[in-house]
Amino acid sequence: MWNYFIFSLFLLFLQAESYKIQYNASNYFLDAKDKKNIKILFSDIEKPETHLSLYRVIELPNKLHVLLISDPRTQLSAASMDVGIGYYSDPDDIPGLAHFCEHILFMGSLKASTNINFFSYIKRHNGIYNASTRAEGTSYFFNIPSSYFELALDKFSSFFIAPLFSRSSVERAVHAVQSEFNLYKQSDSLRIQQIEKTLSSVDSPYNKFGIGNFQTLMVNPKNIGKDILEEVKTFYNTYYSSNLMKLVVASSESLDRLQELILKYFSEIPNKDIQRPVFTQKPFTDKTLGMQYWYKSSLNSIKMELTFSIEVQTNFRNTNPSEYFRYLIEHKSSDSLYLYLLEEGWIVSLTTCTENILFDLDFLRITLYLTPKGLAQYEEIIVAIFQYLKMLKDQGPQEWIFHELLRLGDMNFRFSPYIPSYKVISYLSMVMQKARSDYSDLLKFGFITKYSPENIINLLNSLHPDNYLLSISSNNKPSDWNLREHWLESEYKLESLPETLVQRSNNLPANNSFKLPKPNKYIPENYVIRPLSNEKVYKPYLEYTARFFRYWCKQDDTHSSPKTYLFLFFKIPNFSSTPIQKALINIYINILACNISEIKYYTEVAGSQVSIFPHKLGFQLFIFGYTDKLFVLYQDVLDAILEFEPTPFIFNLALKAVKDEIFPSLYDISTYLYTDGYWPSDEILSVLQKALAVGSPPENASLIIENSLKNIFSKQFYNPFYDFDARTSVLEEGNNFIFQLTRVNLEDLNSHIYYSLQIGEANNPKLLVLVNIIHLIISKISFDQLRTKEQLGYFLKVCYSQTLTMINYDIILTSERDPFYLEQRIIVYLYRLAAIIENITDEEFKDYIDSIIHKFSYKYENIFLEANFISSGIYNFDFSTMAIDVLKNLTKDDLKKFFYKYFYPDSPNRKKLSIHIRSGVLEEVSSSDLSLQRLYYYFKCNELEIPFDDLFTLAQSNPKLSNFEKSIQELLVKKYPDTDISIIVAQAFKYLENHYKELKQKALKNYNAVNILDPVVFKNSMKLSSVPPPLLSFEAYKKP
Repeated sequence: MWNYFIFSLFLLFLQAESYKIQYNASNYFLDAKDKKNIKILFSDIEKPETHLSLYRVIELPNKLHVLLISDPRTQLSAASMDVGIGYYSDPDDIPGLAHFCEHILFMGSLKASTNINFFSYIKRHNGIYNASTRAEGTSYFFNIPSSYFELALDKFSSFFIAPLFSRSSVERAVHAVQSEFNLYKQSDSLRIQQIEKTLSSVDSPYNKFGIGNFQTLMVNPKNIGKDILEEVKTFYNTYYSSNLMKLVVASSESLDRLQELILKYFSEIPNKDIQRPVFTQKPFTDKTLGMQYWYKSSLNSIKMELTFSIEVQTNFRNTNPSEYFRYLIEHKSSDSLYLYLLEEGWIVSLTTCTENILFDLDFLRITLYLTPKGLAQYEEIIVAIFQYLKMLKDQGPQEWIFHELLRLGDMNFRFSPYIPSYKVISYLSMVMQKARSDYSDLLKFGFITKYSPENIINLLNSLHPDNYLLSISSNNKPSDWNLREHWLESEYKLESLPETLVQRSNNLPANNSFKLPKPNKYIPENYVIRPLSNEKVYKPYLEYTARFFRYWCKQDDTHSSPKTYLFLFFKIPNFSSTPIQKALINIYINILACNISEIKYYTEVAGSQVSIFPHKLGFQLFIFGYTDKLFVLYQDVLDAILEFEPTPFIFNLALKAVKDEIFPSLYDISTYLYTDGYWPSDEILSVLQKALAVGSPPENASLIIENSLKNIFSKQFYNPFYDFDARTSVLEEGNNFIFQLTRVNLEDLNSHIYYSLQIGEANNPKLLVLVNIIHLIISKISFDQLRTKEQLGYFLKVCYSQTLTMINYDIILTSERDPFYLEQRIIVYLYRLAAIIENITDEEFKDYIDSIIHKFSYKYENIFLEANFISSGIYNFDFSTMAIDVLKNLTKDDLKKFFYKYFYPDSPNRKKLSIHIRSGVLEEVSSSDLSLQRLYYYFKCNELEIPFDDLFTLAQSNPKLSNFEKSIQELLVKKYPDTDISIIVAQAFKYLENHYKELKQKALKNYNAVNILDPVVFKNSMKLSSVPPPLLSFEAYKKP
C-alpha cells in the first residue's frame, strides 16, 4: 500500500513538473512579494450622476489590466476576460483555430479547485456564461449570484493559467464549432459578409474564414499530418499572454476586496510580454472597389449596402466624425434623405454603422432595405445618396449641430438609466482593448466632446463614388447568379458598377429636396428629479378609475431619474380572432407608426421614446422621456394619431411589412393553440384603455390623460367583460398532442420543434418555484447533451413560460433533422433527467433553493424594469414574497413528486403539446438520419476503406441523401478505379434508408400521440382556464 502511495506522489510530482515545462510556469509565476507591486492606473473614471458604482483600473505585476467595479445595487457578480487575439491570427492552413480554442478552453483546467466543473457550478447557481471570437479578440464572460462569486472566479481564472486541453474534449469542441457553422449557413447577413471576405485581397487578414468547421479543424489538419490538439496548444501558448488581456469584474464587494480577489486568482496568468499583432494590409483593392455583387437571398426582404473604407474612428474618439455623419444621414425629418427615399416608395429603412476591420481601417456601411420598386430603381437611390453627401459637403460642418450632439450626449450620459454592471462588463472589456490604455473615458467612450470641422470634412471627402463596394441581396434578381462562395456555398454574381451609375455619381446635379434638419424641440430644458426616499413604496397604486379608464401610478422613490414612463394600453376585445384579424391590427399599428415617424425620430434623438405595438388584447402606446417634455410629446403623438389619413403607399408599405412577418413561427403557433380570445373583426373598434405612469408624473397627469381619451372614445360602447384578459386552453391529464406544419420556403433547410409541457395555474407559487428548480437542472445539462453530444442543432432554448393563467415548460430546437426524431431524443433526455433528479444531494438541493430565493428577492435596478413589472397586468404584487415562503419549506421529495407528475414521459398526469415545423426541403430520409457507423462498417466489410471523419464531413456538407450517395460514389471510384462501386454503394444506401424508415414507422406506431389536424376544432374541444381577475377589488389598490 505504501509503495502505491509513494508511486502516486511521484506521478503527481511528474504531472506538476510537466505542467511547469508545458506552460513555462517557472518563468512566469509571480513571487509573493511581487503581488504587492500593483499599479492603480485610474480611479476617477467619469460616470453618470445616477450611478452609485465605484471604479478602479489596476495593473497587476504580470501586466494584466483590470477594471474593478464595486456596484452596491447589483445582486449578481460577473467577470469578463477579453484576449486581444482573434481569428486574424489563425494559421493559414487551419481556419477557425482561434474559434476552436475558445470552445476547448472552457472544457477543463489542470488547476481544479473542486470536483465540480465551471459549467455545472455556474448553472447550478442560476448563472450564465458565454464566449465569442472576433477578428482581433476573444471574449469570455460569466455572471452568478454574489455569494458564489469567489469560487466561480477561481475556476474562471484557471482557464487562462492552466487549461486542460484534454484529447477527449477535442471532438466535442469541434462539433460545437460545426454546429455554429451550420447555423451560420442559415444566416443571410453572415453569408453576405463571407462573400465580401472572399472578394477581399488574399493578402489581407479580412479574407480569412474565421468560423471554422469539421473539415478545417479535423479533416484538413489530419491530411497534412498535423494534430489539432497540439496546434491549439501552440496557438494558446503563443498568444494567450496576460499583457494582451483585459479583465473586468463587477460585484457588490468593495474595490479593495475585489482587488484582493484579482491578485489571488489572476496573478499567475503567464506574461509572455508579446506584442499584439498589427494587421495593415487593406481588404479592398482597386479591383474590388467599383464593383457590385448580387447575393441570392433566401428571404423576401431586399437589402442594399454601400461599404466605404475610412480611417479608423477610434483615432477621433473625442470628435467622432462618424457620429456627426450618422446623425444627419439617418435623420427622418422633412427634407431628409430618408424621407425622400421613403416617399418615392423605394426604401423601407436606412441605417449606417462603422465596423473596425484593421488597426488603421474601418468600414462605414450605409444599409438600406428596399421595396421591389426600389430594387428596380437602385441606381437612383445611390445617386440620391451621393447628392445628399454633396449637400453636406457644400453646407460644410455646422457648429450648431455639434452643440446639439454635445448637449444630447451630455444629457444621455448624465441621466443614462442604471444598467447592472454584469450586463455591460463584456462590452467594457472590449472597450478597454480599443482604449489602448487610456481609460479615463471608459464609460463615455466615443461620445462627442470636441468640435473638429477638419475631421468631419475628411470623413465626408472619403465617401466618394470611387471608394465603395456595392452589395444587393434579393431572391429574384438578377436570376443568373454564376458564382458560389467556397465556405458557406452562397450563390452570387459579381460585376462592375453600371457605367451610367458611375458617370452620374461623378457628375451630380443639386437635389433641392435635401436640407439640413431643424433644431430638436424635444430636448428638455429642466430636469425634474425627486429625491431618494427612506420610506419606499414597492407597489403601484390606482390613482383613478372610471368607466373606460384606469390610471396606475408609481412614484420614483429609488432611482432619482428625471424620466417618466407612460404606458397606455388600448384594449381591443377579440383583436386577433383569426390570422387575418391579427394582420389587420398589425397593419393599423404599422400605419400609426409611419404617421408619427418624424415625431418618433426627434424624440428618440432627444433621449425619449415613442412606440406603438401589439400588447395582449389590443395595442400599447409607450411614451418614455424626460418629465419636462413628456406631456407635450404625449399630446403631439395623440394629435398625430387622430389626424392621420393613410395614403395608398403607406397602407401598402404596412401591408408588406405584415406579410413579411407571416410565417409558421413557433411562438405565434403555440400562442394560437394555447390562447383563447379570438373574435369577429367587426368588434375591433370596441376599446378599453388602461394607463400607467411610472417615474415623476405631474400631479394632474390622470386628468390630462383622461380628458384627451374622453375626446376620442366617448362614443364607444363599453362592455364590462372587456376587463378580462385572455384565457388559456387547458390540456387534460395524459394528453399528448402533435401539430405538424411544413415550411413553404424551399431555401430554408431548418426544421423546428416546440415541445411544451403544461404545468398548471400561474397563481400557484409552489408550482412556479418547482418549475424554476427543474429549469436550473435542465439548463445545466441540456446544451451539453442535446446540442454538443447529440448534435441535434445549434439553436436550443429551454425555458418556462408564464401567462396570466398558466405555466408551461418549453424545449425548442432548430435543426436539419426530422422533428419527430427530435421529439424522440427529447423523451430520452427526460428519462435521463429522472436519474439526475433521483441523485440530487442535499448540498445541491440547498444551492438550488438559495438560487431561486435570490431570484425572487430581485430588486428592480432601474425605473424601466420596475415599470415593465407593473405593466405586465399581474396585480399580485406580493407574489415574490409568497414564493420565498414556499421555498423555505420545500423538500427534495416535493421536487421528485413534481418531476414525475409533470415531466416524466410515462406519467399518466403529464400534459404535452408539441409543434413540428418541417423544412420544405426535408426528405423522408436525409443524410443525418443514416447510421454512419453502419455505413462505415458496411464498406469495410466490402474491403472499401473510408475514414469515418470523411464520412462525417460528406454527410454534413450533403444533407440531401442523393447528393451524399453521389459524393461517396465519386470518392470511392477515384480510390478504387478497378472495382464496381455503384452496386455496393446503392445497396448500402438502400438498406440503411429502409432500416431508418422501419425504425421510424415502429416508433410512430408505438408513440401514443394525437395529431392535431384542424387547430380550430382542437381549440373548440379544449376547456378554458378560469378568468384571471385582479387578486383584489380595484378599490383595494387605491392609495390610502
